[in-house]
Amino acid sequence: MNKRVKIVATLGPAVETRGGKKFGESGYWAGSLDVETSANKIAELINNGANVFRFNFSHGDYEEHAARMATVHRAEEISGKKVGFLLDTKGPEIRTEVFEDGLESEYYYKTGDQFRVATKQGQKSTRDVIALNVAGGLDIFDDIEVGKTILVDDGKLGLSIIDKDSDKRELIVVAQNDDKIAKQKGVNIPNTKIPFKALAPRDAEDIRFGLSQPNGGINFIAISFVRTAKDVNEVRAILEETGNQHVQLLAKIENQEGIDNIDSIIEAADGIMVARGDMGIEVPFEMVPVYQKMIISKVNRAGKMVVTATNMLETMTDKPRATRSEISDVFNAVIDGTDATMLSGESANGKYPAESVKTMATVDMNAQQLLNEYGRFQFHTYDKSNVTEVVASAVRDATKSLNVKLIVALTESGGTARLISKYRPDADILAVTFDEKIERSLMINWGVIPMLTEKPQSTDDMFEVAEKAALDSGLVESGDNIVIVAGVPVGSGRTNTMRIRTIK
Repeated sequence: MNKRVKIVATLGPAVETRGGKKFGESGYWAGSLDVETSANKIAELINNGANVFRFNFSHGDYEEHAARMATVHRAEEISGKKVGFLLDTKGPEIRTEVFEDGLESEYYYKTGDQFRVATKQGQKSTRDVIALNVAGGLDIFDDIEVGKTILVDDGKLGLSIIDKDSDKRELIVVAQNDDKIAKQKGVNIPNTKIPFKALAPRDAEDIRFGLSQPNGGINFIAISFVRTAKDVNEVRAILEETGNQHVQLLAKIENQEGIDNIDSIIEAADGIMVARGDMGIEVPFEMVPVYQKMIISKVNRAGKMVVTATNMLETMTDKPRATRSEISDVFNAVIDGTDATMLSGESANGKYPAESVKTMATVDMNAQQLLNEYGRFQFHTYDKSNVTEVVASAVRDATKSLNVKLIVALTESGGTARLISKYRPDADILAVTFDEKIERSLMINWGVIPMLTEKPQSTDDMFEVAEKAALDSGLVESGDNIVIVAGVPVGSGRTNTMRIRTIK
C-alpha cells in the first residue's frame, strides 16, 4: 500500500543554503541561493513523502519565490518524482510591519506594558509604536473600537485596546501577557469587521506572477480569508482570462463568515483548506474541531479535496519529535476524511523539515490503514444520480469484494480520478492522463497517483494503454487484477465504463 494521504509542505529558508550558510547562521540572507545543495534538501522532503509544495506569498519577494520554484524543479530531477506547486495568497490580512532600524529584531513585552499600535499605512515599527501592514493599504483606525483585543502571531500575545489617539491614528494598548512581537507576524482583531476587498491588487499580481512561471507555473491557489463564493469567483476569473482553468482553487476557511457561507464556497471552489490558525483566533477556540469535522464531511460529500492545515506538528519547528497530541491530531484528521495534511513553519523555517515530513507520512500511513474501521464516511448517503457517481461507487465495491491491486482511471480533465477518490477505494488510483498540467493538478487528491502518457486513439487502444501504464508504474505485476475506468468513446468526457482485467 502506498501513502494515499497527501502531504503539503511549506517551503522557506529551512531547506535552503545561501552562500554556504544555513538558515539561522549570521549573514545567511546576504548570500545567494545555493541551488544544488538546496535542491538536494528539497528532494529529501519529496522522498520522505511531500506531494505538494506551498509557496507562502505573505513572505518573500518575486525573486525569492521564482528561485525557490526553479529549485523545486531541480529537486524533481534529483528525486525522479513530480510534485504540485501551491501558491498561498497573502489575502486580506493584517501583519506587523518591519522595524525602523532594519534589523531582524523582535521586542519583548511584559504583562501590563503600555505602548501604541499605528494603523496609518507606510510606517515602520519601533518598540513604542508597532505599525500594522493592512492588505489593500487600508487605515483601519475607524473600524476598531476601544475594549477590543488585538491578537498577535496566532494569539501568542494579546493586547487590550484602552484608548485611541485620533490625531496620530494610533491605538493605545496594554499587553495581556508576556511575549514578543516580531516583524511580519499575523494580527487578528476578533469581532471586528474590516472592509477588505474580495481580491486585493497585490493578490491578483501575485497570482499572475505564479501562473507565468516556467514549466507550467503553479497548479493550486490557496485563497486566504475566503468569506463568500464571490472571493473564489474573482480568482476564477483570472484563471479564465489567462487560460489557466486547470489550476485548482482551494478556499481557505479562517473566519466565522467563511464558515457561515461554507456550502456556497464549497460549490464555487475545487477544494477547501481548513486553516485552523486564524480560525482559532477568529472563532471560539472550542469550536475549531467542530468546524473542522463539519467542513471535511461536507467537502467529502461534494467529492472535492480538503486540506487540514496549521500547527499539525508545531513542536517539530524546534524539536526533533512531535508531541503525542500532535500525532493524534494528524491521525484524527485522516480518520475524519482529509485528503491532505499540511506542514507550515515545521518545514518552512523549522530545524527539522525532513524529519517533520517523515513523521507526518508515517502517521498518515498508519491512519489510512484504519479508515475502514474508524473512518467517518457515509458512502451510502452520497447522491448517485449520475452515471459517473454510480461507476465510482461500483469501483469501491469491486475493490472490497475482489482482490483488486490497482484502479486505473483514464482521464482528460482529472474528474474521473477525483470522483473515484471520493469513495476511498481499497486500492491505489493510477490516474492516467495526457496533459502534464492535469497530472500535477491531481497531486492533492487522496489515493491518486497521476501518470502522464500518450492519449489512446480508439476504445480498443484505451484498455491496452491502461494495462501498459499499470505495468510501467511498477504498482502491479503479471497475474494481478486491475479495474480500468474510462469514458467510451475516447474523448467523450463522460465516465461510463468499468472493466476488470488480469495483468498478462
